[in-house]
Amino acid sequence: MRLIFFLGLLVIVTGFALWKGKAPEKLTAILLLAGITCSMSFRVPYETSFGRINLEIWLTDLVVFLGFTLIALYAERFWTIWISSFQLVQLISHLPELLIPHLLPAVHTTIISLWVYPMLLILFAGTWRHVQRDRLSGSERSWSRS
Repeated sequence: MRLIFFLGLLVIVTGFALWKGKAPEKLTAILLLAGITCSMSFRVPYETSFGRINLEIWLTDLVVFLGFTLIALYAERFWTIWISSFQLVQLISHLPELLIPHLLPAVHTTIISLWVYPMLLILFAGTWRHVQRDRLSGSERSWSRS
């Protein structure tokens, strides 16, 4: 049931960002979709792999973090900094798997899965605010000149 809720929220938020957003919103949505798709395809049962970092998922999170950081550096949007920050926390959340070997796999799964929800809410709010600003003051600049 949680997976259906998550996938529904993912489709709604990223669809809204792709439909109404400009380049920063669209790139963030695409990066989120790609990262989640890769992470879900690399996931293996924790009973067989717990106690070591799933390198494919960690590398996926690293690439997504670097992408979000580039967007945050050049986009004329404040919310992109928050998305990048949450992805950094997501990246660091893999460490307990190595540092606390007796940590339950279900607890670790919750820790690394938790951060995508605020990221989706931030993307939705950022896209919504962009639409509101566009409606009030016309088209706004998406990228920084510096």
